[in-house]
Amino acid sequence: MSGPIYVALDTPDLDRAKAIATKVRNHVGGLKLGLEFFAANGRPGVKEMAQLGLGDDPALGRPCTGS
Repeated sequence: MSGPIYVALDTPDLDRAKAIATKVRNHVGGLKLGLEFFAANGRPGVKEMAQLGLGDDPALGRPCTGS
């Protein structure tokens, strides 16, 4: 990821969040998983997003895999 802009993923829909993240991954500085996302998907949803390899994941305490 590159750039100073972060995208807030404030959707409860995991598939939609993954689709948006994949589309913007090379154009933004990072992603923020919003309350709506976390309330609907919890830690398993955060882990699934981390598996996309979108950068560092402080919520999980480790870097995400991938580029």
